[in-house]
Amino acid sequence: MRRVVVLGCGGAGKSTFSRRLGALLELPVTHLDHVYWQPGWVPMPAREFAARQRVLVAGERWLLDETTAARWRSGSPPPTP
Repeated sequence: MRRVVVLGCGGAGKSTFSRRLGALLELPVTHLDHVYWQPGWVPMPAREFAARQRVLVAGERWLLDETTAARWRSGSPPPTP
């Protein structure tokens, strides 16, 4: 397995699961909420967030962790490999 998306609501345990699965599969883990929220809880502009997601999914190996809220707040479609 080279590309994984963990999607779920806040508080569901996604981050813990993602860290463990990423370690098991030796995949780099990115928590998209950490990308989306800038200092002071300022949301990243939609186009910039979509561009960052495209860069992340361009890699050969990754595990992305996100809430549905982060994706829809951005106005961008889900990442595609």
